[in-house]
Amino acid sequence: MAVLIHTLSNGLRVVLYPFSGIESIFVTLALRGGFRFESVENVGISHLTEHLILTNPNTESILEGIGGNLDGEVGGEQIVCKVFFPVRRFAEGLRLFTEVLQADVGESGFKREQAVIAEEGLAFLDDTDYIAATLLEKALWGEGLDSSVENVLKPPDLNLVQFREFRQRISVGTNMVLAVVGRFKPRTALNLVDQYFGGFPRGKLLSWKRCLPMQSLQPQVVKKELPLRQVHCRLGFVVPRVGVREELVQGLLEAYLGNGAITTGLLFERLRIEAGLVYCAGVGAAACRYGDYFVVFWDCLPNKVETILEMVLKELRLLVEEKAPLERFERAKRVFAHRLRGTTDEPETLSEYFASGLLSRGRVSTQERRAKQVMTITRGEVQRFAQTYLRLECAVFALVGPVADLSPRIIP
Repeated sequence: MAVLIHTLSNGLRVVLYPFSGIESIFVTLALRGGFRFESVENVGISHLTEHLILTNPNTESILEGIGGNLDGEVGGEQIVCKVFFPVRRFAEGLRLFTEVLQADVGESGFKREQAVIAEEGLAFLDDTDYIAATLLEKALWGEGLDSSVENVLKPPDLNLVQFREFRQRISVGTNMVLAVVGRFKPRTALNLVDQYFGGFPRGKLLSWKRCLPMQSLQPQVVKKELPLRQVHCRLGFVVPRVGVREELVQGLLEAYLGNGAITTGLLFERLRIEAGLVYCAGVGAAACRYGDYFVVFWDCLPNKVETILEMVLKELRLLVEEKAPLERFERAKRVFAHRLRGTTDEPETLSEYFASGLLSRGRVSTQERRAKQVMTITRGEVQRFAQTYLRLECAVFALVGPVADLSPRIIP
């Protein structure tokens, strides 16, 4: 079945994808309003907003009582709200969803969620992955390093007025995309969506000021000493917003090198299976407050850091020089394409993909079509991506753990 896109009179874009053989409806609402839209005065407002607009105990209880569930998350550019409910309760489920999104928040509820976020922040104090990522991100964009992890994780000093103003700005038709996946008739689904979401004001599309990365032509090494046994290593490269084709190239790179979930990736094979140096290693695309980046990650004992770093740099140089093994490259294409096709059986994943994709890129396509495009990617395209974005002179190497005596170097 084709992906159907319709725009309501208030500017809200709707993606409909009929999906036979399931008894639930999966709905995702994506709003422009992640932490890149925050100002200096309201840092943390997007995370707090995600908590507050999805916290309505009475409505949530009713939703769960009909077999539904509600969830959400916040990222660099979007707040994503997700819900599912039985097909037979389609109209009721949409009504409850809009009630949650539009419910009033009082002072007591606001302070309660602030306290919850403060507790959530404390959980990160021992999260070495978070600490390493924060260290890397601040170095990539030249924001400097906070004196302590606690300063990074302190709860935002916000008030109810700021929340209401931010919520009003993002909860407008032109700023939202709604995706519906499930067993339904498109006309019926569109009428219900218009009934419950057509009342949102049209509003204005939010914009944000992009942060420019450091313009250094020398690789950087940043360290944070912590009383750990292993060193948590993160090698990062800024990757600005890329087009649909380059996004697929980046995904192919993850399949080629390995992303932690793909244990047949080249780095996993080199570092664990052949050399026995790590338990896990991989690469991935990541996002933060400042922008997007590509990261290579591994954890190891201090005496192995430089050996592993040199092995990683060797594989990256081969990519730049278009000397990557052709047979591994072709295999990675097949793996990546199969994984894309696999998500066609996951209606919840499809719902989020359609909503977030249309909001961020202005277009969507089926996973089958993307899988076919992957198979047309050439090794030369991967080389150009590596030459453009994975330049060693622009790399940042972040280390967290027992690092006082380490002095690794990156030689471009």
